[in-house]
Amino acid sequence: MKRLELSPTQQRAAIALFAQREQVLTEIQKIIAEINDAIEELASLYASKAGQEGEWEFAQDAPGQPIYLRSRERNASEAEREQDNTGRAG
Repeated sequence: MKRLELSPTQQRAAIALFAQREQVLTEIQKIIAEINDAIEELASLYASKAGQEGEWEFAQDAPGQPIYLRSRERNASEAEREQDNTGRAG
């Protein structure tokens, strides 16, 4: 494998680009998290307006198929954790 040394100026330029890339990736991850939260809130709102309780999520069987709400099934460890936190069954 060959190795090509960079000048100090080239190194600074590369470092600046890597830092900028990290900043952009961090911002993108933050935006994606905000969008995911909004999607979860919207699913909960739609389910609540339909008189449903619990956790709901959007689902689609295949691209082009209708989107619908699907209840989220909690696994046993999630239910146990909630019971431990609240002192009662979830």
